[in-house]
Amino acid sequence: PLEATAIMLVEISARFVAEHMPADTQVMPIVAKRFNEQMDYRWQRIIDFLKLHYMLTKRPEPYWQAHVQPDTIPQTLQEDLLLWGSRGPLIQDFHGALELFPAASYQYVLYGMGFKPDFTKQAYLYSQHVQAKQIIERNSQLTQQMLQTLPPHRAFIEQWLAANPV
Repeated sequence: PLEATAIMLVEISARFVAEHMPADTQVMPIVAKRFNEQMDYRWQRIIDFLKLHYMLTKRPEPYWQAHVQPDTIPQTLQEDLLLWGSRGPLIQDFHGALELFPAASYQYVLYGMGFKPDFTKQAYLYSQHVQAKQIIERNSQLTQQMLQTLPPHRAFIEQWLAANPV
């Protein structure tokens, strides 16, 4: 993930320079300022996203436990987690075009690592319990059906590679 993130930043930077290089050097300070603002924002969000992975781990080793100490968590991530503790991440929490990791990425990490928002303060938003339970049950049944018919991940990759030599 770290290498992929670095490559992504290099590509974003190259694209920005290619698309925004001014023909008139008088506007270079404006372009440079905008580039730096966008990259600063992206770096902050990358740090938050990577730190989120570290702090949600349940690993007992001191290295991992050090990452849950409040003084190691960026203020922006602390604020997000406080907010998400009662409602989870929403698309509106992110600045669209500048985001490398949108709300869905945060949701995958948070929920995949066992983070559970307390939605009880917003119970009025969730009045369709019966319908939701039916949908969840149906999805569970579909998942079980698919697990019985689909090959394991490794087997699928090997089949695909055999049919599509690189």
